Amino acid sequence: TPGSGLIDRSVARMQLGARHRINLIALHTVADSGRAFVPARPETVFLTNDILVVVAEKEAIDRFAETFQLERMELQVDPALQREFFQAVGVGEVMLTPESNLIGKSVREIGFHSRFRCQVLAIRRKGATLTTGFADEPLRFGDVLLACGAWEDILQLRDHRDQYILLNLPQDYHEVIPARSRGPLAVAILAGMVGLLVFDLLPTVTAVLVATAALILFRCVNVDNCYRVIDWQTVLIIAGMLPLALALERTGAITLVTDWLLGLFAGVGPMGVLAALFLVTVAIGLFLSNTPTAVLVAPMAVEIGLKMGIPPQACAMTVAIACSAAFISPLGSPVNMIVREPGGYTFMDYARVGVPLVALSLVATLVLVRLIYLR
Repeated sequence: TPGSGLIDRSVARMQLGARHRINLIALHTVADSGRAFVPARPETVFLTNDILVVVAEKEAIDRFAETFQLERMELQVDPALQREFFQAVGVGEVMLTPESNLIGKSVREIGFHSRFRCQVLAIRRKGATLTTGFADEPLRFGDVLLACGAWEDILQLRDHRDQYILLNLPQDYHEVIPARSRGPLAVAILAGMVGLLVFDLLPTVTAVLVATAALILFRCVNVDNCYRVIDWQTVLIIAGMLPLALALERTGAITLVTDWLLGLFAGVGPMGVLAALFLVTVAIGLFLSNTPTAVLVAPMAVEIGLKMGIPPQACAMTVAIACSAAFISPLGSPVNMIVREPGGYTFMDYARVGVPLVALSLVATLVLVRLIYLR
């Protein structure tokens, strides 16, 4: 309300948990596009007409409302409002490690909110859950703290592994849209990158790097998240396979294999060669993932095309599509491996579904490559 003593004061200054036993989770505040949920960080400032989302005992809430001239509101069970709330605020469980210097100190003594920018809503200790009166309770090894705060701050708890381990995140974490308000800007940057590629204004790598820099510059993503989503295993595989491919080329191994394949392909015609390249690539993809398969086979396919008078673009495109047609084996793609265990699939399951799909891909590839590159 307009006369409240909270107005224009920060969350850290008011110390609602220590003084009033109130866990302030978020504020539903007035924004440019209407109301929006804002996590209760230490620097957050209370404004007129803010709606406070708190967790506390009823008596504590009553005293708090009376002290600061607040109007009580009933909790609204609105699915859309709940989704909006969980886009802004998250929870996570953290367990203290044996080496943690937080052991023996209370949540109040640590200043958990100001130090880690998250509230502690409860403590689980030896099967019992402490939901009230734990602020001055010394923490012990093995205590599991239920922390609440902005998703960004919850995820940053992973950076303090010397103190505790981030154990669990709720299912809502997978549905969170990062930087939701910058969605239109991200789409515009993506469209700009596609435009640069379509009109060939910049090389592919340069266009992608420009788009990435723009996303970081306009805070659609941050650098830490970029590093986190990079599949470093794939990067290392490619980095290891490229020298192997270069070694095969310089030692003449690729030429040797190419000449052997040319002998097999003699007299079969361009379409036969492309079909054979497709099947050879698929066969290698039974044991290697698609990225190293492409690194190994693509140079040979291009050289075969040049020696047999077939456009190298046709050979390279055939190999590219064949690398993506990794349907027969779970080893052919990380995606296949991910779904294997939850689905309980065997090699025969992949084969029964994959062989018809590979056959369809082969026919479609040959038809399209002939129409586009062999006219």
